[in-house]
Amino acid sequence: MTDRFTKIFNEIASSLNITRGVSESSPDWIGRIIYSAAGRSALYSLYDHLEDEESVSITHFKARARRELVALCSAGNLTSITEEVIQDICDEVYNEYVNTGYVYHLPNRIEPAPEKAVLWGHVSFVRGMTFDNRAKSSGIGYYLLPSEKNNNNSNVEASLSEFYKMFHISRVKLDDYYQKLVDRKSWQLFHAVDNIEYLRTSGSFSRGYWNSSPDKDGNISLLRVGLQGERIYYLYRYENNHIYVSVLPDWMTNNYEYRQIATCLLSHRDVLPDSAIRVDKNIVQLNIGYLYPPSIQNVIMLYSWPKSLNNVKTVFNRVMTRPVWESIRSAIEPLGYKIREELS
Repeated sequence: MTDRFTKIFNEIASSLNITRGVSESSPDWIGRIIYSAAGRSALYSLYDHLEDEESVSITHFKARARRELVALCSAGNLTSITEEVIQDICDEVYNEYVNTGYVYHLPNRIEPAPEKAVLWGHVSFVRGMTFDNRAKSSGIGYYLLPSEKNNNNSNVEASLSEFYKMFHISRVKLDDYYQKLVDRKSWQLFHAVDNIEYLRTSGSFSRGYWNSSPDKDGNISLLRVGLQGERIYYLYRYENNHIYVSVLPDWMTNNYEYRQIATCLLSHRDVLPDSAIRVDKNIVQLNIGYLYPPSIQNVIMLYSWPKSLNNVKTVFNRVMTRPVWESIRSAIEPLGYKIREELS
């Protein structure tokens, strides 16, 4: 890479506060810079609309991200980044911004969300402040550092409840959520049908979260029937050689919302896998033991980088700026999720 391109990457990294880990390779650091730059370019595109419009097309949004990716991957000599990989990155950037409220979705178009900042932990989490040169980036999410949070910013709200509200995270602890589930009174005898899957509650979760055999220990668990897109979820318990079920409403299970139920059931049995972190100076390597409910997982995905641009959709292994991670951690641990720190 030429001195000119090295200077460009250093300038982007400085502007977004993307520091290199002690043990991090130069290509990995460059990959993180490129990923964040693509997100920033996509957000800039939201203001390319005509004066009498307030939105841009999804195609335009992704095209701006793609243009940045192509230019920077070429400058960084990342020859392994194919056109397919670039498309995956553009799709991922779009999905994460939609999933976390950074953009509002209209038919075939999107527009930026209003400005908002919530102070929690070590940073202020912000959206709608794309052109604020104080805003730093972790992944493709934006934040302000403590010394900057109150500087000409009257929209900052400081509390854990505001953080939960900003990202639509349930404030109900896993133990309390479990109690609400077991208080359900309507149980019916279950008649076997095709395409039944039972929540895996033991063994290796790397083999998948579902298996073909029910738990027969009498504990309440989760099953689902039907094919993808048409599944119905039930709580179930095994008693006297029969399965009894209580059907769950769609809003509790669609779009991976069932993970809120799954995590509380596993936590109650004390088998919910921990997530592990490894600190490398100003960044954190995160290894998620069991996927979080969508609202939490989406925040993590927004504010983190994939370990490699070639596998941008990976959800278990991520990299995050340390103060951002510490703030997110201090919000999810009180809910009952366990996190352990490994030695570097």
